Amino acid sequence: MMEQVKSDTSAVMTAQTALAQMAARHRVAAAEQVAGFHAALRSAFARMSNDWPLLGAQVADVSHRALSVAEVADLIEPGMFVAMLDNATDDLGVTLICPNLTGALVDGVTTGRVMAPPMAPRAPTRTDAALLAPMIDVLLRQISERCGPHPMGQGLRGFVYGSFMQDPRPLSLLLEDGQYRLVSFAVSLGQGSVRGTWSLILPAEPDPQNRATPDHAMAEHRAWAQNLQAAVGASAVQLDVTLFRAQLALSTAMSLAPGDMLCIPVNALETLSLRTLDGTELGAGRLGQARGQRAVRLTRDFGTVTAQDGASIPRAASMTPVIRGVDAVVNRTDGS
Repeated sequence: MMEQVKSDTSAVMTAQTALAQMAARHRVAAAEQVAGFHAALRSAFARMSNDWPLLGAQVADVSHRALSVAEVADLIEPGMFVAMLDNATDDLGVTLICPNLTGALVDGVTTGRVMAPPMAPRAPTRTDAALLAPMIDVLLRQISERCGPHPMGQGLRGFVYGSFMQDPRPLSLLLEDGQYRLVSFAVSLGQGSVRGTWSLILPAEPDPQNRATPDHAMAEHRAWAQNLQAAVGASAVQLDVTLFRAQLALSTAMSLAPGDMLCIPVNALETLSLRTLDGTELGAGRLGQARGQRAVRLTRDFGTVTAQDGASIPRAASMTPVIRGVDAVVNRTDGS
């Protein structure tokens, strides 16, 4: 009987030891996977830093964790640089750069020197965004190349700089509900003179069963573009017919009164201009009639035009009022 008990106890201890060893191996494998992913993130940031060597940027630590949309607002602090990220499948992400790093990065890019940040952080501007956008794009490209093949790097590919958010309050409304990943870099600049955090908020990898294929996503994109084009093409547009354009001195314009007459070129009726609301000329024509109504017959088509290369419209040589009278409409300049 005692021998049976000892045998059962030995079997239980052996099973527990095997389970403990299996759990330990899983913990080691998970730790190695995380270490490899962090090493890839460090390498991506280091490659980006090589393009701006005067910054002296180094990564002191890397961390990542799951994040919900409700937690995003808690990460925003005054003076933080906030920009939207997007990819080809219209997924949205966010990059956050703390005030210390924002000022130091901008100074380093513009002057080549990293200076200590001011006591009171300033609000980021669109000029700052224009200077930091290339740096963000390079970091995202390096992360895509170096972390994308890693098992933990799924969902990090293909993101680029989108737009600067001067007011980050609507950020949680722009992001779709779901799980996100927060990747944070603890960064030092200028050989450690400035320290701060640069974070990326990217969507968690979706369920493979719910993931749209590239062909399906491209078909949806084409359908959306066609629907948008049809909607815009069916919209109403206002066109103005301009007889002629001329300039008046302010004093002359202020002194105009009912009955005053202005000089109009003789050929004005033959060279009417068809214009959009912003003044862009679409064509030229002449005044006429159609079905008992005033009409303009187009005589010239300018094709694709811009505000810089529109049609020339006859201008009066002088716009000084010359006759006061209520019966006259046009003062002819040819003596008739």
